[in-house]
Amino acid sequence: MIIDKIKALDHLTIQEKYLVDYILGNPDDILQKNINELAQLSYTSTATVSRLCKKLGFKGYKDFKYQYAAEYSHLLELKS
Repeated sequence: MIIDKIKALDHLTIQEKYLVDYILGNPDDILQKNINELAQLSYTSTATVSRLCKKLGFKGYKDFKYQYAAEYSHLLELKS
């Protein structure tokens, strides 16, 4: 799962750590925000968002967001 991959990442830059913390703290936002909005809310840049997505094995933010959306309902079930 993407959340597990995110938590397992190491060797992150400070900016990437800010982004990871934001994603983990605001999981609903990924579904509603584009790359520019996510970068702004996490106090990072679109390049940082793109770089993190590539570290996770995706081509870019759109691929990441698509897979995240596919796993989102499962994430909700795990929280219940």
